[in-house]
Amino acid sequence: MEVFPDGWHFLPRHPEKNIKYYRKILIEEESARIENIMNKGDPSIVLYHKFIITGFISSKDWGQHPSLLKTLKGLKSITGSNLHYSYHDYMDAFEKVLFYQNKNFDHSWFLMFDKKFSNPIPTWFLKWWEMFGSVPQIFPNPLQDTLGISAQGIDSLPMVSSSQSFYT
Repeated sequence: MEVFPDGWHFLPRHPEKNIKYYRKILIEEESARIENIMNKGDPSIVLYHKFIITGFISSKDWGQHPSLLKTLKGLKSITGSNLHYSYHDYMDAFEKVLFYQNKNFDHSWFLMFDKKFSNPIPTWFLKWWEMFGSVPQIFPNPLQDTLGISAQGIDSLPMVSSSQSFYT
């Protein structure tokens, strides 16, 4: 028995809140640039995605109550009507957009902050980073070795593990 709807890799709260929906929110709010990096030998295959975080919108800067809806431009519902999103959908977009998967289930993302990024980082994003951020086990062996050496003898210092998690 399949848990997720066909073609989905998360349980949707609404049938039209798919990855395209969440991607469009991040792009429309100018919080991220997301690029498909295609296979040069077969341009129909997405090798990986580049996800560049350009900024965050705080609930204070949202411009209205976080539960009120904004209209999503350039993306329509199945029936052709406008789609809408709230601040909560905006926060969810940072997580849900990463559930894109290819047929081999080996899709990867290159995540980075834009060089001009200067916004404060909201707490909800730090929680997201804790879940999706760097996973040292996937780093190449030389980098894992370096991280291991740099961490020796400093485990007793306060904030070391959270700092390593944040800065890696």
